[in-house]
Amino acid sequence: MNSYIENRILMNNDGELDEKYQGGLWDWAGDLVHDVGDETLQEDLQLQIYYAMQEIFDALYKGKQS
Repeated sequence: MNSYIENRILMNNDGELDEKYQGGLWDWAGDLVHDVGDETLQEDLQLQIYYAMQEIFDALYKGKQS
């Protein structure tokens, strides 16, 4: 895992992303879809990207723990 990300994405004892970083991922996903013209599509894409990012960080974190 990238050490920059590892040092900034905190996990609780149960392996879930800390609330502060969940918000960071949500904002990051919003930045990625900022230029999408349709607001409904923008919200749908933001949600999908957010969940994908959560899965990626969970997989990287849990893979490192094994």
